[in-house]
Amino acid sequence: SLCLQYPPKLIAIACVYLSAHYHRIRPTGGKNWLSLFQQQNMDVEILASICMQIIELIADKKGQDMTVFKSVRADLDRLRSTKRSASDVPSPPGAKRPRT
Repeated sequence: SLCLQYPPKLIAIACVYLSAHYHRIRPTGGKNWLSLFQQQNMDVEILASICMQIIELIADKKGQDMTVFKSVRADLDRLRSTKRSASDVPSPPGAKRPRT
């Protein structure tokens, strides 16, 4: 049902993120995951939902190492809290907030 819930591009972005996380690859050029997702109009909540569904599919296989999945979940929670705290920061007077 994952492919019925989200477009292929969003699922592909989540797969790239999961693969990079698994291999401990981080964005370069001073960028972080959140900025890369925002460039692709990828909401962190949607990313988390897709990743967790993929992880649940993989975790059903016996003998999977759950530490990787716990690490991904912790990283997604950090991204969520980073996004929330960034949206909670008050804008200077007269400044326009970017639309999300």
